[in-house]
Amino acid sequence: MDPLIHAMIGLHIIGIAALLGGFLTQMKAMGKGEARMVPSMLHGALTMLVTGMALVGLHRAQGDAVNTFKIGLKLSLLVVVLALVYLNRDQEEGGTGRNRRLRHGRGADHGRRLHRRPLDVTRATARLPGPRETGRDGLSVGPPRLG
Repeated sequence: MDPLIHAMIGLHIIGIAALLGGFLTQMKAMGKGEARMVPSMLHGALTMLVTGMALVGLHRAQGDAVNTFKIGLKLSLLVVVLALVYLNRDQEEGGTGRNRRLRHGRGADHGRRLHRRPLDVTRATARLPGPRETGRDGLSVGPPRLG
């Protein structure tokens, strides 16, 4: 059981390193206001969450005492960090992360909006069938006639 616990501790440290490394790579961009959440930060936080839960389970399975206050505090801090990283992430190609939407001032479908022409109401209503006209299939399209 001890080699498994040591392996989980090693993976937990790798998760911390990924989260911290992603943060440190963005330090220069923070000064310019161009910082973003990189995927390694999300992967590191998820790795820390999974391995931390596994470590608590392994220690309890061995009968060791676990400081639940310390574990709860670490878990709540990690959940906050994970939520911040997940909500503010940028995806690889044309992602829809919150930062990308705020930076460009448009939603996830901003590329399609740019190429649409504005709706011409007069042309659109001119093509609508009148109250007594029929559609292409010969069925009545307008409101029913009374009488």
